[in-house]
Order: sequence, then structure tokens, then C-alpha cells
Amino acid sequence: MEGALALVFARYAGMSVESALNIYNTVEGFRAQRQMLDGAAKWRLPADDFHLYSATMKFVMQQYSVRNEMAHWVWARTEDLPDALVIMEPVAQRRHHSMVFGAQTGFDIAKAPKYVEELDKNTFVYRKPDLNRHADQMFRAEILADRLQWLAAAPPVYEEQGRNHLLSEPYIVEHYDKMRRGNPIILPNGAPDSKPQPS
Repeated sequence: MEGALALVFARYAGMSVESALNIYNTVEGFRAQRQMLDGAAKWRLPADDFHLYSATMKFVMQQYSVRNEMAHWVWARTEDLPDALVIMEPVAQRRHHSMVFGAQTGFDIAKAPKYVEELDKNTFVYRKPDLNRHADQMFRAEILADRLQWLAAAPPVYEEQGRNHLLSEPYIVEHYDKMRRGNPIILPNGAPDSKPQPS
């Protein structure tokens, strides 16, 4: 997915793939990369396409978040759920270990419920159907990220195909319509690039 988004940046920035990838991959942290990508999209795309880009990125980022959890959170197994993968947010897991270790060395047991509640909120169970569903969603997100390139494609037939593909996704259409109604794009000179659409 990161590779697909880097190629979107290359297309929107109007650079060679090699140059754009060097810039994109030099920026540390996905938040900064996303800001750079958003800036390139705002510069390159007409307002309506920028709304479509933003609606698509909302879906892509949800899947990217799941991907990060799978890649970076702590994996565990439990005999109580032999067919499941348990993942835990690393900070909550470390606090849990500190609590267990502290219980042996004078830990204030009154703090235990808070830590257990935090661990409970940051622990997720995935069974095979869940993993299959998330894998399918991540694959869809990568395809959609690829189609974002087409919004800046030439000849225009590719742009139209990209738009049509993105607008075939009900989730994207829902968020795209909301953005078109209430969020005109403001250009650097302060003038709106498009008027909000009537409800």
C-alpha cells in the first residue's frame, strides 16, 4: 500500500517516478508523507477530483491502520481461543507486564483495574474469517490507491475510467457526496475553487 501511495505522489507531483519516490521515502513518518501527498493532490487536481481523492483516502487510511496493527502490534496465542490470533497494542502490553512484575515487588494493586481495562480496550482477537476479510479490504485499498493515479492521467479516457472505478464504491460515494456538499476547496489566493453543492 505504501508503494501505491508513493506512485500516486509521483503522478500528482509531475515528477519522474524515481525522483518522486526518493523524495517520498526520504520523509520520515506516514503523517508527514500523507501531508505531502495531500498537498500534491490539492495542487494537481480540480476541486471535485480532490473531494474524490479525499473520500478514497478515508477508506485507504482505515485499511492502512489495520495493516499497521498487524505489522507492529504484539502477536499472541491463547489456549482459550486455539483458532485465533490475538494482537495487543505495544504500550498497553508493556504496562501489563510492568503491572505483573510490580505485583511481585510491591505494586499498588489499586491501580490494577485501570491497567487491565486499558489492556482490554487495546487487545483484539482475529479469527481466520476476520483475517481473510481484512486481507481482502487491504487488497481493495491498494487497487483504489492505484486508481487515484488515474485522476491525473493522460489521455482523459484514463481519468474517466479511474473516476468511474472509484465512484463504483458505495463507501467512497457516501463520503465524496458529503465533501462536495460542505467543503469547497480554498485556493492559495483565498478564492473558493468550487461552490458547495446544494443538499
